[in-house]
Amino acid sequence: MTILNKYNDNSYMLLCNYLSESLREIQTFIKSIRKSKEYARITELENIYKETFSYANTRGELYLKMERILSPHYLSFNGELDRGNSSWFISIKIQKKSLNNLDKIYNKLLSGLLRIYKKIFSVLNNPDTEIMEGTLKKHEELIAGVNLKMNEFLESAKDKTVINEREKLTSEEIKNLPYNGFYHMTHVSNLETILNYGLLSHKTVHSNEMIKRDISNNKIQELRNRIEKVYGRNIQDYVPLYINPMNPMMNSNKVMEVIDNIVLMEIIPHVLVQKKKTLFSDGNASTKETNFYKDQAKLENINWKLLQEGKWVEDAESKRIMCSEVLVPTNIEVYYIQKIIVKSEAILKNIFPLFPNHKGIFIEINSEYFRTN
Repeated sequence: MTILNKYNDNSYMLLCNYLSESLREIQTFIKSIRKSKEYARITELENIYKETFSYANTRGELYLKMERILSPHYLSFNGELDRGNSSWFISIKIQKKSLNNLDKIYNKLLSGLLRIYKKIFSVLNNPDTEIMEGTLKKHEELIAGVNLKMNEFLESAKDKTVINEREKLTSEEIKNLPYNGFYHMTHVSNLETILNYGLLSHKTVHSNEMIKRDISNNKIQELRNRIEKVYGRNIQDYVPLYINPMNPMMNSNKVMEVIDNIVLMEIIPHVLVQKKKTLFSDGNASTKETNFYKDQAKLENINWKLLQEGKWVEDAESKRIMCSEVLVPTNIEVYYIQKIIVKSEAILKNIFPLFPNHKGIFIEINSEYFRTN
């Protein structure tokens, strides 16, 4: 499994969560031994560790080795190794390279948990010695960090469930879409703000200086600064989404200059019927010939054939149609973003540390979305 697959399926985070929960149980077990003074039971800890790090529970991602090592004073001893003549040796390591790479992205959260496991296991050598307070404090900090990330992931899953319970586009309407959603195009430097606040209208991000790199055409934006006739709102007060992301915008000079740093955000298509007063258009919203609609039944007015073919000729009309849009008023919450699509692997280093996977957002490398006409 590649690092991208592991990142998308949150296997790193889930593994850390599993180990943090198991660590609490092991700590409770050791305290019970100290309280009862039944030090013979300390050998049970070996089996607990083996079960915790078994292939079934860690999917072979971690390596555990435990054995008794003869103490130097007993080098010629050939009998059974026990607490009196030997000490325990333990080695716990990350087995897979992709998991090691993720560990670096997560500031070695998993490595920190494994170090705590090793330190706690040292009680086998001297059960009368208390685990250092610093070790326990570090243990609690690590678990708190894991819980924070898990809560974000669980909240995202809950939000996605809410979307599934709301009104949806019909299967026939979904079939018309060229791809699996609607799309917002931006520079990767704007991604952190989007993951924190959601997608916001052009007017909001510019008036609040929330955009780091603007890839839009200034002249086109001036043409969009007008009132649509359906709800009487300024077009700049909407979040724009393309029905087909492979349109003339992809060929624009400002986009082509930074094409390797462009990201496409795939929005769950049901946003069209779930966000109140959302519009859709039969062409680019900057063009006066374009019509806006609020009635779902009017979706038939869109030139689906051209949008599905994804080709346009060098005339104003086909270019206008290829830029057909969905316009969502004010904002789109993060949980409506189902995927981030990038051109190449090189850009991942700018995206991984933002942890969109915690928000249930997959990352896909697909250069086909970035081809020109």
